[in-house]
Amino acid sequence: MTLSDKQPYYSSEDIISAYQDIFENVWNMVSDIVGELTLELIVKISIKKVATAFEFLKYIEVSSEGISLDNIKKKIKNISLKDLEKGFQSLFSEILTNFNIMWGNIIIKELALKLKNVPIKD
Repeated sequence: MTLSDKQPYYSSEDIISAYQDIFENVWNMVSDIVGELTLELIVKISIKKVATAFEFLKYIEVSSEGISLDNIKKKIKNISLKDLEKGFQSLFSEILTNFNIMWGNIIIKELALKLKNVPIKD
């Protein structure tokens, strides 16, 4: 089940906010391990690949300080909640795939342990 399956209780802002929290947590955990510039490059490569199917992802801002979804809020006028969430899920999956390619299961296992303990904001 996804956030968008629970319509009408979730809005595009709710989905964006949830993924902003996820990306911030992942950034904070992984940047300590691999460095901010390396992580920035991996995320940008992931966005470029996934944005071919989900064009709105090209509006994500990535810098050595992290990932910002603020521009997406302004650009998603005609995107369904399902497509919005599917795009973010695809991006997250691509980022994890790239982590796995570069470092094997080392970072994935570390992330899984840390993300289990991250509270979900209401």
